[in-house]
Amino acid sequence: MQTIWVTLLHELVPNDKLGRVSSIDLLGSLSLLPISYLLVGALADQRGPAWVFLAGGVLNLVLIGIALSLRDIRTLA
Repeated sequence: MQTIWVTLLHELVPNDKLGRVSSIDLLGSLSLLPISYLLVGALADQRGPAWVFLAGGVLNLVLIGIALSLRDIRTLA
């Protein structure tokens, strides 16, 4: 997914705005890391590691399903 994301970023964002868009993308990703570590740690303590992997897999499937429900995303290929 990361390779596809970076490729589309370079193809769809104009060159003069690519640095700014990449910076905002990275800032958003890195700012969510502490929150995710807190949630994953709490879930692992309460339910165990199997639940963390299950919840992560389900969350990935839901997010990919939401993205693929948009026609603009499906027609990129």
